[in-house]
Amino acid sequence: MSINEVIKHQKKMGKPVPNARERSIHEAEFERQLNGAGITDYVTEHRFDETRKWRFDFAWPEFKVAVEVEGIVYNGRGRHQTAKGYEGDCYKYNAALLRGWRVLRFVPAMISKGEALSMTVEALEEAGLEID
Repeated sequence: MSINEVIKHQKKMGKPVPNARERSIHEAEFERQLNGAGITDYVTEHRFDETRKWRFDFAWPEFKVAVEVEGIVYNGRGRHQTAKGYEGDCYKYNAALLRGWRVLRFVPAMISKGEALSMTVEALEEAGLEID
């Protein structure tokens, strides 16, 4: 599913649509997997902290489960790989933990192998979501 198809689907489902440049092909693939598994009750770009404006790529707020897709991890040029970016992520994930969130972090290979979906299903079921 292309990014444009994902955005069109988000609009159709009445879900918030993030700026297209903020979406990655890996997020689109993960979303396709979620939908294929019948998991459609997620929120994208969920803001869990109003002061810092931190967001999760995917979230199930009722169950306090979130997914972060770590897109650029191999070429060394991503914001998250700078010292400042890494430090910012530490603050974000620690703040989420202190607020009771389970945050799953996935790299593209985990998504393409289906491991991200399996772990997300496991976390959601442990949190109480019934998945068919």
